[in-house]
Amino acid sequence: MVRRKNGTDVDARIRALKADFDELQKDMRKLAESLSEAATNGVSEMAGSAQRAASDAAEQVELYAEQGVDSVRGAIRDQPFAAIALSMGAGALIGSLLRR
Repeated sequence: MVRRKNGTDVDARIRALKADFDELQKDMRKLAESLSEAATNGVSEMAGSAQRAASDAAEQVELYAEQGVDSVRGAIRDQPFAAIALSMGAGALIGSLLRR
């Protein structure tokens, strides 16, 4: 069977197209791997950022609570009888609410 030049060109073009398609598949795999790696790194960075933000918030709450405790201690030292009366009134109110 004798092939014409046109038939040989078609075969060469098909082989070239197959080779290009194989390269495209390899490039797509590499791209998918890169995107997966980038997503993993992004999630890790976000988790670290969230952890730092939570830690900072906890430190601020702790500092605020310490300042509040110091303020209450100062008020109790300055006016001990008023503090006793206030705590007795609060205890009576809570006790009456719990009896119901």
